Amino acid sequence: ASSRLLDTDAVAVQGSTFIRNARGRRFSALARAVDAEFFVTHFVYFPAMQVLASSGYFGGSNALWRTSVLAAYRFDETMLTEDVDVSARALLDGQTIAFCPEARSGELSPAGPRALIAQRLRWFMGWEQVTHKYYWRVFVSSLPLPRKLGFCYLFHLRWVLLLAAVLAAVVAAVAAAVAA
Repeated sequence: ASSRLLDTDAVAVQGSTFIRNARGRRFSALARAVDAEFFVTHFVYFPAMQVLASSGYFGGSNALWRTSVLAAYRFDETMLTEDVDVSARALLDGQTIAFCPEARSGELSPAGPRALIAQRLRWFMGWEQVTHKYYWRVFVSSLPLPRKLGFCYLFHLRWVLLLAAVLAAVVAAVAAAVAA
């Protein structure tokens, strides 16, 4: 990740995250499900974002920032997902965030269903807060069209992507049941 940051004009490099406790004797179905979700996020959605918009985005953990840039943007403590907010501001200002999936870090799965729901509710509310705050700004910005599309992919279209993922899972399950 540090090499990628030094070799590009990116202001940050986002790595990937995996769930450390998804395997072994003390694994849980929840940990495996979250690990699978993170795999798809870091190896499908994020690379698609980078191809679509020529930029990644920073979300959560495992990222390196140029110190001067992060100091200039600073985290907004009023935002529920200050990481997503600082990404949105950087992207809207035309900054580039690189993605480096081979830079992996492990974290623990939420302790149980209630912890997962609390975490995801905060994430949901935070993404909604950021989307609402910057919803129209992307359309009037001077960003090139691919950057605008990338921003919309991340924020405006996430409901469409979520619906498509749920439908794909249901269709796959029905198709598997019919084939069996």
